[in-house]
Amino acid sequence: MQETQPNLEQQSLSKGSAKMSKQLFPERVVTIRLTGPSLIISLVFVLLTGVGIGSLVVHPTDAAPELPTNIRMNADASSPLLLSAAFATAAQGIESSVVHITTVDLDGERDVFLSQSSGSGFVIDSTGYILTNYHVVKDANKIKTRFADGAILTASLVGFDEETDLAVIKVNSGKALKASRIGDSERVTVGDWVLAIGSPFGLEQTVTAGIISAKERVTDQNRNFQQFLQTDAAINPGNSGGPLINLAGEVIGINSQIATRKGNFEGVGFAVPASIFMDVYGQLIAQGRVSRGYLGVYPSKVTSEFAQVYSLKEPNGALIHDITEVDGPAAKAGLKSGDVVTEFNGHLVKDDRDLVRYIVSTRVN
Repeated sequence: MQETQPNLEQQSLSKGSAKMSKQLFPERVVTIRLTGPSLIISLVFVLLTGVGIGSLVVHPTDAAPELPTNIRMNADASSPLLLSAAFATAAQGIESSVVHITTVDLDGERDVFLSQSSGSGFVIDSTGYILTNYHVVKDANKIKTRFADGAILTASLVGFDEETDLAVIKVNSGKALKASRIGDSERVTVGDWVLAIGSPFGLEQTVTAGIISAKERVTDQNRNFQQFLQTDAAINPGNSGGPLINLAGEVIGINSQIATRKGNFEGVGFAVPASIFMDVYGQLIAQGRVSRGYLGVYPSKVTSEFAQVYSLKEPNGALIHDITEVDGPAAKAGLKSGDVVTEFNGHLVKDDRDLVRYIVSTRVN
């Protein structure tokens, strides 16, 4: 489990933009479309261990457990029996897909035990691929997974992406495993009920309930593209890598971090959204590495003051403060300091975070 500092008031890249507005002016409102040669040309690769990776055909998952007809997806809070039944149905539907992970780090030359750790994960494909957090399996010489039925299987590390703290491991069970169903994290709304499942403090198959407290949280300004779902469902050391599910039993996030002063859960947890982990998983399986786009700009949020001063209709879009490379993709495309980007490849850009998210999720070339 990663911990973040308790002060979560994220400072936008537009800090001080009111002062800078005298120097910057909106020369143009820019729409970026990736037609013809792509603007996105730079690559970021992950390191890999283990065997080479080929392409994968994802097998269909089992049908969803059928909810009783009198239970709605978001049961009325005034009907505790209905809500309790919805929780139970969702938890039971994913139970056999959640695994407890233990790792051992040995000194290979001296065969000396160095450390042991544990975390959680979930089956994402019936052939044995499991998703977890990279920090759960980092530097591990041996990885063991234990399923709800007690089966213990050795896993190998397929690949990882340090930027998003995600890793794919693989077990060989000799039979088809029950894969988790993946939900649409883009459709999640603040206030939705969610369940966190994992092994806090080694207590396997623990289920806790909460709501989505916020979306698009950034906990590290150096990784502005990494945006989390925030939840108040209890997450503690050992929950890392476990699923965050909706009441349909679909995985919408991977529990990864907490904000804490004491080292344990204080009501603020963070999960990597499905929209991010599915992209990373697909790239690791298909090509053995993760590639991310790079534009070469310093963007910031368009503030209300800036929009008012320069007669913009709405304080939307990403203000280009500076071009970072004279021969980078942005410079070659003709972007200039002071431009306001309002659309990227058909997607409306709400702010600087939106622009960064669209850029890094765009395939190179």
